[in-house]
Amino acid sequence: MDTFMSNQLVQKQQVVLTPKMLQELKILQMNSMDLEQCIEVQLTENPLLEIDIPDEFLQEFVYNNPVNEASHNHSAIKADDLDKDFTEYTARPITLKEHLLCQLVEVKAGARYKKVAEYIIQSLDERGYLNECIEHIASKYKIPSSVVQKALRIVQSMDPAGVGARHLKECIIIQLKRMNLLDSNIKNLVLNYLELIADRKYSYVSKKLGISIEETIKYHKIIKGLNPKPGLQFSEDKTPYITPELIAKEMGERYTVIFNDDRIPSLRLNDQYRGLLKNNSSSSEETRYIRAKLFKAIEFINNIERRRQTIISVGTFITDYQREFFEKGGAYLKPLTLKMVANELGVHESTISRAVNGKYIQTPRGIFELKYFFSAGIEAKQAGSISANGVKDIVKRIILSEDKTQPFTDEQVRKILEKKGVVVARRTVAKYREELSILPVSKRKI
Repeated sequence: MDTFMSNQLVQKQQVVLTPKMLQELKILQMNSMDLEQCIEVQLTENPLLEIDIPDEFLQEFVYNNPVNEASHNHSAIKADDLDKDFTEYTARPITLKEHLLCQLVEVKAGARYKKVAEYIIQSLDERGYLNECIEHIASKYKIPSSVVQKALRIVQSMDPAGVGARHLKECIIIQLKRMNLLDSNIKNLVLNYLELIADRKYSYVSKKLGISIEETIKYHKIIKGLNPKPGLQFSEDKTPYITPELIAKEMGERYTVIFNDDRIPSLRLNDQYRGLLKNNSSSSEETRYIRAKLFKAIEFINNIERRRQTIISVGTFITDYQREFFEKGGAYLKPLTLKMVANELGVHESTISRAVNGKYIQTPRGIFELKYFFSAGIEAKQAGSISANGVKDIVKRIILSEDKTQPFTDEQVRKILEKKGVVVARRTVAKYREELSILPVSKRKI
């Protein structure tokens, strides 16, 4: 077979992103917290950038903070105050380990028991559980396992009840014992039938325990009232604080979208460095440096402004398009895609994706991530189509209104939706229910 080699010219379109374009896209994708940190970095690295403080703010500050002779008298400041770390006075919540160590001080026990108990406390996870085996601790300290067992019992006697447990069943038994509710039946139930009772297999469990279904249900209610992770009440709150970038206010017949500038400082160019360029009073090397920083500063300020305008445009379109949702509720959320918004605003879909990712809007109905308003449509017989999130809202309201002694199955929910004109499969109902963190029918029944 002959092989022919030839050079061919192929013409094709390809978008090449310049560093300037990449920075613009990167800034657009940032949420307010990330942008705030980015601005801090730029202020440190680029001397041509500075925070623009309004004159009226400066005047108010001077008026409220009058300069007097004492403020200039450095001898009036104590030398000790200069070295003092005032962050030590800021309040912070006590940790689980600190809480337990404070209790350990009051325990009357031998030094080696306290030493092992302290090690156990330091080894607890955030739930308050001990994941290290007793034999390993005994080997580490070269002591009998009985000493470790006694030290563990000291920790397990502390508050909150359940700390020092090695697994969920032990955690529950410790709490029941502390409450004087531990009898042979409930202990047997916890050790051997905990998973079955969680699935509400009351008839089977009651036969195995030789007690009535009513007693089994009573034991289940007691167990549900306990804390399976007692240490979490001392853990730091890791929920991120959400600052909405947009605020939607009802003004007459429509909603006005305002950009929230609380976290994003206004920037301007440093006049001193700009003056050096105009006066030609610096060397050529310094001029090149200042000019390069100037262009970067201008581009950075412009990118932040473009980000602001893009997010406002997207937010304004969403509030106009989803007006019925804001007035009537989740069931009226209409299908919306990135492509629809992109076509309306004359930009690429990826731009809209970056603009809504991690951005929140404050509305009369609460705070929502902009992504919430985007979902595919589901056919509805009575009103054309409804968004997937709208169907989820209906599913949620159906289940909230059910009789808890006879909760709806997924199939029953599907049929109720069908009567409302929304046709979906049973597996779709199950999927939405799981996404809403709603338990299956067997675990909702009381």
